[in-house]
Amino acid sequence: MGEQSVSEINFRNVFAVIDRLGYGGWVSMECRLAGDTMLRLGWFRGMP
Repeated sequence: MGEQSVSEINFRNVFAVIDRLGYGGWVSMECRLAGDTMLRLGWFRGMP
């Protein structure tokens, strides 16, 4: 999933925990992607 780097964060797991805790506010992330942004963020489309 996502870009591989020295310090990859599994955002799918992070967002799942935030959801499980019942947080209803805004969440943002910052990332630097290699290549086409929309293609690289394709995994995000399936998030609830």
